[in-house]
Amino acid sequence: MSWQTEKLYSNASQYFTDLVSDISKAKSCIDFEVYIFELDNIGKEVLDALQKASLRGVKVRLLLDGFGTPNWNTISKAHASENFSIRPYHPLPWPFGKNILSELHPKKLIWRFAQMNRRNHKKLVILDRQITYSGSLNVTSDHLKWFDIGTRLIGGPIELLESSFNHSWESSDSRIQARLNLSKNIENICESTDVYLNSTAKLRRNRNSRLLNKILNTTTEIRVVSAYFVPPLRLLSALSEARSRNIKISLILPNQSDVPIVTWFGRHLYSTLLDQGVLIYEYHPKILHAKTWFFENEVLVGSSNLNNRSWKHDLEVDLALRSEESISEMSLIWNEMIGSCIPVTDMVISRWSIWKYWGAKLLSIFRYWA
Repeated sequence: MSWQTEKLYSNASQYFTDLVSDISKAKSCIDFEVYIFELDNIGKEVLDALQKASLRGVKVRLLLDGFGTPNWNTISKAHASENFSIRPYHPLPWPFGKNILSELHPKKLIWRFAQMNRRNHKKLVILDRQITYSGSLNVTSDHLKWFDIGTRLIGGPIELLESSFNHSWESSDSRIQARLNLSKNIENICESTDVYLNSTAKLRRNRNSRLLNKILNTTTEIRVVSAYFVPPLRLLSALSEARSRNIKISLILPNQSDVPIVTWFGRHLYSTLLDQGVLIYEYHPKILHAKTWFFENEVLVGSSNLNNRSWKHDLEVDLALRSEESISEMSLIWNEMIGSCIPVTDMVISRWSIWKYWGAKLLSIFRYWA
């Protein structure tokens, strides 16, 4: 089941404007999950729209990652109501909430410590089970100064996305049986080729295999925009194999990052990739936060980074767009980005300072945690 309509965004201001507008028109339900939700101008605008929707009788569920949004409890106390439910996903293991004794219960503390390394990195909004927003944008004004790619979709495999949200929602606490039942449900209906999920171990293996197969079966070109480039070995090997078949591979990577050390992690791979004929460009105008794969007939937009966290630990969602309009729009976005990039060459690397060169080599030791 393909999307009825597809829209790509490379302008964060327009993305949030349309999102708030659709929230203001919602009639029945809104499911919203995000890694970071800041109480800045954008966050307040979105929260205000969600609260007004709940007052109209719309059922609103807001799921915030307990690490990415450590002030989730402040948001919950100020805005939760009968129609507006707010939960943290895997809150940090120290006490929160009114009932400290309950939060300090050994079983709850053990569960929280065990789940600390598994974060909900998804950015997903579902309105009235008809409209989907996703991509690389959290809810923060920072994105107005960064470069991101998002999408608005109508129709398509909404049931699967709803099941994904429900699984995350119920996984926000320690009710194991509820999570097991939802895991079976989402795995049973996860047949869409338009959605890449990793909500369970089975889906994670499936998602990673599908992406690897996509790389290995590509016949012409692979273009990637990635905020964090610290690819797992299997992914790096697949890209190398594609180059051995003379597949053109182009990477747009950040010169400026919201997590600068991660850029250093990835730079230690540049020389090897250049030797294989991979084209590498660093994007200079602003912080690059987008996460997009661009194949010959498909654009994959979502929250997944090219790192071990997305590959092995965090919850992610990526959506495949295949309409002629999306392919054409992504081509325009790509060409505009290339115009603002500086190509990385052996000459550029040779001009790096000794600290920059060996710093990248040294920091690569810690790439697993990036």
